[in-house]
Amino acid sequence: MVPTTFTINLAAGAFSDCVVVGRIVYGNGAQSVPHTFVGTSSFTFPAHNYTPGTHIAHFVIDEPRCMFVSLPITAPCNKQNCCPAITTSAEYGDCDSDGRATVILTTTVSLAAVCQPVRVRMDFNDSGPLGGFQTFAAPGGAFIEHRTYAAGQHTVYVLVDSPQGCVATPFNFEVICPDPDCCPILEPSVTLGACDSDGLVPATLKVDYVVPDGCAPADVVVIYGNGGQGAVHTLSGNGTFTEPPHLYAPGNHTAEVKVITPPGCESEELAIHAQCPPPPCCPKISTAVSYGPCDASGIADVTITTTVTPAADPNCPVPEVQYDFGGGHLGQLHTGAGTFQETLPYAGGPHVAMLNILSPPGCGKMPVNIKVKCPDCCPDVTITPCIRDCVDGPERTVEFEISVTPKPAPCPAKPITFRMDFGDGNTGQQVTIPMGGGSYSYKESNTYTGQHAKQGTTATLNVLAPSECAGSYGEAEIPSCCKKTRARWCKNLFTAMSWTLTMAVLFLLFYLGSSTPPGCTVACLPFIIPVFVQYSFYVFGIAGLAMLSLYLIFCTKCACGWLLRLGWRVLSGAGLLYAIWAKCAYQWVSVLIGALLVILAYLLLRAWKKKCCVSDCRFRGEIVLWIDVTVLVFVGLLLGININSSGIGATSGCLFSLFSFVIFGITIDISLYTVVLAVMAVYTANFFKDCLKL
Repeated sequence: MVPTTFTINLAAGAFSDCVVVGRIVYGNGAQSVPHTFVGTSSFTFPAHNYTPGTHIAHFVIDEPRCMFVSLPITAPCNKQNCCPAITTSAEYGDCDSDGRATVILTTTVSLAAVCQPVRVRMDFNDSGPLGGFQTFAAPGGAFIEHRTYAAGQHTVYVLVDSPQGCVATPFNFEVICPDPDCCPILEPSVTLGACDSDGLVPATLKVDYVVPDGCAPADVVVIYGNGGQGAVHTLSGNGTFTEPPHLYAPGNHTAEVKVITPPGCESEELAIHAQCPPPPCCPKISTAVSYGPCDASGIADVTITTTVTPAADPNCPVPEVQYDFGGGHLGQLHTGAGTFQETLPYAGGPHVAMLNILSPPGCGKMPVNIKVKCPDCCPDVTITPCIRDCVDGPERTVEFEISVTPKPAPCPAKPITFRMDFGDGNTGQQVTIPMGGGSYSYKESNTYTGQHAKQGTTATLNVLAPSECAGSYGEAEIPSCCKKTRARWCKNLFTAMSWTLTMAVLFLLFYLGSSTPPGCTVACLPFIIPVFVQYSFYVFGIAGLAMLSLYLIFCTKCACGWLLRLGWRVLSGAGLLYAIWAKCAYQWVSVLIGALLVILAYLLLRAWKKKCCVSDCRFRGEIVLWIDVTVLVFVGLLLGININSSGIGATSGCLFSLFSFVIFGITIDISLYTVVLAVMAVYTANFFKDCLKL
């Protein structure tokens, strides 16, 4: 809304001797309280709110009833003006072994005070789900997103969901992943000469280097820090290179030894304090910095070794130096020549210590750069989603198993506060691990409906404290749901594909297990034409692959863990059939192969149950449905049971006989098929009793 005020001025002359009663008719269904003007006067009516757009207000004179004045109003808060100003910056974590790094994207949103709250989200431009919605009221705020990217150039976009019509804001960044084992070790040093006639100080930079064994040569260049740079040096093995003397104006400068290749390696900086004191009394000073391990508070002891060499002239004053570490903390006063050390604790990050040269006078001060590197102390977060299949609506419930593990020492023990962001505007309970607490795991569920179920989203864990770790961790992608008609079509396609690929694998096993599979198969299945049997593997294989292609194109989002479930069906069906048909091939060897396939299939089924939050009854129902249909119905119809005077057995003699016995003069032949029948009958009966309450 746009607050608007009206000030009415009655001009001198026309109304000098009048009493005028007037009011504002705002033009949007409201009006002001009448005001009485006496003679020449002015009055400001209270502010009135307008929606963005153009309006016509009127100043109506009630007494004397003579006229009104039109007041066109243009409310300035249109959509374009209320689009937020957005800036994004990036910080980079260390690259992993796959050449990928976590990028921390910090986005700042600013908007005018008269504008309504805005809602934005991040498009990571990596074919994955978008980030969660972030809502900001004036004057704005900031949010942090984490994403893992491969090395190279990338672009993300900040999308404005409301107000509509705002343009997405792109942000370009580059991830560089060096090979940490091949970054050269560089140790620069500088030697300063006497000032020349122009008041400039020549500085000679020397760099000692080591390129690790087995690594390609490294290219480096010295950037002098005052507008110039040296030649590119190609380094291998270990050694030293020296730059030609370079002139500096008196003052503090920072030279940089920059690593060009391999890319991403850190540069080394060198502080240079150029000065022109009355020659030749200023001492020569060299420094070296060494670092101790970080403690539990993220603090490391830093030792600065300083060597002071007085000027050669015996008439020069004795050198006196003292460190200023900042914050009012001074080091010891050191007099004369020699080497001394100062040790001081520093937190992680860059720092500068200043060495003040108190004597001889006029020698100034020398900066010493300190760079403390402590380990990343933000917690490890894992989110394992258990994603059920979608139901009509669409709608799906996802159960998340969240694990948060604080980093061990030397990281400081701090309380960790966090909560789930399910990516659909819903958040989970806020949890705090107390200081010194160990790993914490818990489960939370969320039901996705509407657009969030149709389009999918990304769930993350928002770490709220400690502040240095605030942000999103542990992305879990929630896939989109299929439409109802497609889901039904894909279900039927999956069943047909399971049968077809099962037969393809079965005939492949026959082919691999027998030198003459057509004759064996024909002997077992005399009613199948030999030509079809000879090419059965190719027929079923091509048909199954065609169905699989269709499923990959249209149906992979319609069912959770479909590949695990398909593997279970194909391997269990083919394994059981092959074991039952064992007499056609290698008998006990075939039974063993079939049994191993069934065991592997069962492991895949267990993995499907865990991945997709399958209930125990649905899990058992899948076994009953597939094994009963595949073995009992299909094999029963295919082979049949023949009860004759000689006993109970298979018509073709291809069922593997385990043992036989005689009852009342009748020989009963117990085959592997008979055992499977009995086991499945008991399992099915228990399923009906426990799950269908029959």
